[in-house]
Amino acid sequence: KLFDRAMMLNREFSQSLSLKKECFIPLVLGIRPEYITLDETSGMFSGTVSISEHTGNSVNVHIISNGIELVALEEERKRIEKTYSQDSTVYFSFSLSDIYLFDGESGKNILYGEENE
Repeated sequence: KLFDRAMMLNREFSQSLSLKKECFIPLVLGIRPEYITLDETSGMFSGTVSISEHTGNSVNVHIISNGIELVALEEERKRIEKTYSQDSTVYFSFSLSDIYLFDGESGKNILYGEENE
């Protein structure tokens, strides 16, 4: 899970997801770490690096953004001359097509009708 926080879908976002009507339910947003794009200068969101874990061919960058902790995975070959040191600011983005949305109460995936396990 990326954001374990309730949020409300607004009309524009509901339409971008091809939902038939506005949804006002608490949601949990999830995204796989490899689908988060990191940048040192700009992005949809910003956060503070809490730790970077070098794991051979990749780096797990742990980020805290608005009190929410998430992990981004960056392949070593993409990381040329980038450093994500503790307490530095990092920007991140992701495509809406890569997210999962779960009903915050039932755990069901609202895009695919599956349980969140």
